[in-house]
Amino acid sequence: MRWTNHFEHPGDNRYTVFTFPDEGEAEAFRSRLEALGIAYEDHVDPEEREPYLFAVSKRNFREALHENHLIKAKTRTKFIPVAGLRWALLIGTSVVVALAVLGAFRSVRAQGWELAVEAGVLPAVEALGMAPIAAVADSLGEPYLGANWVPTGGARFAVRIVRPLNASWRVATGLTVQRVGANWDLAFEDVDGLGNRTGQIVDASLRLRGVRYRLPVLATTSVRLTNAQRLLAGAGLGLDFTPSDVFTTGSLLIDTAYHDFRVAENRTRLWNVPLIAELGWAIRPDGNSGWNPDQPSTRAIRGLYVGLHWSRELFRTRWGEAIWEHQLSEQTTRLWMGPTAVAFVVRLTLS
Repeated sequence: MRWTNHFEHPGDNRYTVFTFPDEGEAEAFRSRLEALGIAYEDHVDPEEREPYLFAVSKRNFREALHENHLIKAKTRTKFIPVAGLRWALLIGTSVVVALAVLGAFRSVRAQGWELAVEAGVLPAVEALGMAPIAAVADSLGEPYLGANWVPTGGARFAVRIVRPLNASWRVATGLTVQRVGANWDLAFEDVDGLGNRTGQIVDASLRLRGVRYRLPVLATTSVRLTNAQRLLAGAGLGLDFTPSDVFTTGSLLIDTAYHDFRVAENRTRLWNVPLIAELGWAIRPDGNSGWNPDQPSTRAIRGLYVGLHWSRELFRTRWGEAIWEHQLSEQTTRLWMGPTAVAFVVRLTLS
């Protein structure tokens, strides 16, 4: 059984055969080979599961494989092709995980802890720290590549457990899932055979979304406003985990030649340590109940909190990279990602 769409030519080991299931993919592969000047032989075999065949010399295997991967990235089907089934699986898994977490924290609640669930948005506001970052590769005799990383904001969801120490002080921890997106705006200008810029600038834009997990440890204090309302302020540290690098690719066909580009958001290590600060307003329906651990509440929802949360990474671990390829030219530019994030959150404290 063959797991890839390429294999060694059965009659001439100097060649690799690439196979495609439909004419559209085959024509795209043919166009890319011709644009790169790669010689090939093609054949259509109706008896094959993938009937469109291309034989390419192994001297050009890496270039042909690269083009093959780009085509497959655009035409591959999703792992679960039915959108309704994908959402059902996601929702079902989320419900099971939520019930498991709720059961675990309810058992912790019996020991004097509180359970809270939180949702928030991360606005892409430059004044709040989410500023665009630009990087340029502009060396003499080399192609020009400018990249502009523009954050588009994101969302977060958190489950938090809180231990009231007295009427004024509490400690908190939990798990926060944060998803942030950004646009990568690219501009490329190639050089001719003499190393001079061609004057033709090609623009493109790609979008990336990344996920981060956070384990915060916070100490919070409160100032009483009314019998049922408090102003809360907290500070602490966290431990952030970025599970993987993220990347995406694109291509443009201009004057019979392909421009291929790729952007990635990478990490230098799996973890990071953010400094965290919080400021918000909270209300307890039972008045003093819940502010004091000696006065338990009987309500299902014990409190509502609205606040502003700020964090800044202590180490530079996340960096971005843009790569542009055109015929025989290639250019790369890199930048460090922004370390600051601000979120507006709403939190429900449960019994």
